[in-house]
Amino acid sequence: MEIAAAGHAASGYADAVEEVAALLYAAARKAGEPDWALRLSRENFRILQVWLARAAEAGSALAERWSADLERAAEVRRALPQPDPEWTAIDPPGDARLSDDALGYRAYTREFDEEVAACDLADDLTAAELSRQLENELELLPPEPDVSGEADLRGSVVTLLIDNSGSMRGHNVKVAAVVAATLADRIIRAGGMVEILGFTTRSWKGGRVHEQWLRDGRPARPGRLNELRHVVYKAWNEPLEGPSGRLGVMLKEALLKENIDGEALAWAYRRVLAVPAVARQILVLSDGAPVDGATDAVRGQENLLRSHLTAAIAAIEEHGLVGLAALGIGHDPSGFYRHSATCADALDGVAAGWRIITERGQATR
Repeated sequence: MEIAAAGHAASGYADAVEEVAALLYAAARKAGEPDWALRLSRENFRILQVWLARAAEAGSALAERWSADLERAAEVRRALPQPDPEWTAIDPPGDARLSDDALGYRAYTREFDEEVAACDLADDLTAAELSRQLENELELLPPEPDVSGEADLRGSVVTLLIDNSGSMRGHNVKVAAVVAATLADRIIRAGGMVEILGFTTRSWKGGRVHEQWLRDGRPARPGRLNELRHVVYKAWNEPLEGPSGRLGVMLKEALLKENIDGEALAWAYRRVLAVPAVARQILVLSDGAPVDGATDAVRGQENLLRSHLTAAIAAIEEHGLVGLAALGIGHDPSGFYRHSATCADALDGVAAGWRIITERGQATR
């Protein structure tokens, strides 16, 4: 009786493991052919490998076949554009305009600033729902044209830096997410590398930084008075996850707060210089100028945030190491950026963004 019960339990365990593995496998394959493996985060790819191995060990013949399929997919994954051993990173130039005390600009404290992966900003159920919303938006675009002959971006890395401010809620952030997903896919297909970053704050009206300033007795000229949140949606050496990945987190309304553009641009600049490449670009997607309620209330009369953004742009352009441009979403960014375009919707944004990337890509080589 005990032997029979043990056998039944073992059978139940094997069935349960196979069922979990089957669900994970089906969800992964749903991302599309032939590059479904490229659309999984490193975490999800590893989890799938683990569960398929467990199911195979439990005697699942299906899992053995799926594991072989996953290995073939891993070969596709390894075919992502990779830096040539001869390419090098660049040390950021020393320039006061990209650091504290630039034009009187500084952070009151950086204790509460955060750089975070997008996957840590939403639980699995929320992320899945947001991804579904992004998939729906992407499906509204007409079929992608064949752009394989339009550009050769081998040796190039492009950073898409996206404004995640409160004013982006609704239409604008959907446009930004769709444009970023589509441009990133094109860049990879053209042989380039791409990083997708976002910038906002952790709180409205200053949060813990403003509270600390108040406790300190409101010292004069305190500098930036909010806590930054810089979001990594896709690092340059990670696969593009597409509509089923972490870009959907951008649609989470609670994420979108204030925007401190100058420091975000300096952050993206340091990151893109660290990538081994022969050409580098930053494309900023934004719907307006820097705004932070706490900082503006104290230093707004000095245009502190706007002045710092202008200084950061000027420094990057003078260095000549990175091609810099902006795509305004329902907003003309030419008051800040020398190279820019404006779009009203995702279709227009993809066309304008791709034109900037291909033209600027040639200019920065």
